[in-house]
Amino acid sequence: MVNPNFPPVAAAPPPRQGNGLAVAGMVLGILAIVLFWTSIIDLVIALLAIIFSIIGLRKASRVGVGKGMAIAGLVTGIIGLLLAGVIIAIALMSFKSYMKMAKTSEADLQLHRIGNRAKEYYIENSSFPKGSAPLTPAKECCGQPNAKCVTTPADWQGVWQQLDFSVDEPSIYRFSYESDGKTFVAKAVGDADCDGEAATFELDGSVDGGGNPETRLVKPRAGVY
Repeated sequence: MVNPNFPPVAAAPPPRQGNGLAVAGMVLGILAIVLFWTSIIDLVIALLAIIFSIIGLRKASRVGVGKGMAIAGLVTGIIGLLLAGVIIAIALMSFKSYMKMAKTSEADLQLHRIGNRAKEYYIENSSFPKGSAPLTPAKECCGQPNAKCVTTPADWQGVWQQLDFSVDEPSIYRFSYESDGKTFVAKAVGDADCDGEAATFELDGSVDGGGNPETRLVKPRAGVY
C-alpha cells in the first residue's frame, strides 16, 4: 500500500554502457606507434587497432561513449601501419641489395683466382698464359635449373689448364680469357636477375714499369647484375 504522505521514488536510470573496443583500439594504436620498429608484430597490432577502433566508433554512435578514443585509436593505428610498412619496405630493399651483392661477389672471387694464377704463371715464365678461351660454359645460365650453369672437367681445357682454373659448383657466371702473353683480359659474364641484360666484370692484366704483373678489375655500371 502506497503511503500518500510520501512522494513516489523515481526508478534508478539504467547503467551507462561502456565502450571497451574503443579503449582497446586506442591502446593498440599507441602500441603500434611505440613498437613500429618490430615491423611484422607492429603490423598485426596496427591492424587490430584499426579494426577495434572502427567497431568502437560504430558502438559510440549508439551508446554515446568512446568516440574520441575510437578516433584516436584509428588515427594512431593508421600511423603505426604506415610506419611498419616503411620498415618492411626498407628491410626488403636491404635484403635485395644484399642478395645482389652476394651474387656479384662470386664474379669478384673467381676473377681474383684467375688473376692470382696468371700472376704466378708470369713470375715463373715471364709471360702470362697465352691463348684464348671463349665464354665457358658456352650455354647461357638463365633458362637452366636455378638459373645456374653446370660445367664438367671437359669444359676447362686449353688455357684454363695453364691457369689451373675451373668452376666446379653451379654458377650464374660464365668466364672467358684472352692473352698474348704480355697482357690478358679475363671476363665474368652473367645475368643474375635474368632480365636480359648481362653484367660483365672484366679483369685486365699487365706488367708495370718494374716488370711486376698487376691486375685491374672493371665492374659493370650500377644497377646491372
